[in-house]
Amino acid sequence: MLFEDLATELVLHIFQSCTSISDVLNLAATSHHFRTVFTASRRLPILYRAAEAQFGPLQDAIQLVTHNASQAAHLIRSVPSSLALLHQVLEVGRVAKKWEDIYPLKKWKHNFCDRRLLTSSERHSLRRAIYRLWLYSRAFHNARYPRTTRTHRRNVLERAELLRNWSTAELGEMED
Repeated sequence: MLFEDLATELVLHIFQSCTSISDVLNLAATSHHFRTVFTASRRLPILYRAAEAQFGPLQDAIQLVTHNASQAAHLIRSVPSSLALLHQVLEVGRVAKKWEDIYPLKKWKHNFCDRRLLTSSERHSLRRAIYRLWLYSRAFHNARYPRTTRTHRRNVLERAELLRNWSTAELGEMED
């Protein structure tokens, strides 16, 4: 049986099983039939699913890339899926992936005997912490919040509103 003869449902299932954006795009480039199924079907959900597997949690990355100074940082923003949004998420995801490689060297800098690679769940937690710290930094370390006003009650309350979005365990991940 040729790949060209596979049912569309099977091809879609194969696409949805891909764990990276490059896997999806390479699979779509393997044959005309696969390219047609990819472009004619649910291209965005397939790409978002692969991005979630590779750079997830996407919700935190989306909060980071959609933040701007006109909105409060603690508000959870829901935005429609688009290729432009996915491109921005991939940019911050690539940075987070680079930190995944650097983190073990920094964490076990002096106690190098304990140095090891991170598990997939540890990588996911690290990316979540990176996205959240990056959002916090983008929201509160700018000209609007000078360092001298750090202890003003209004500023402390605004920062606390963002931190209240996350559980104690998630805040601990960020601290680590």
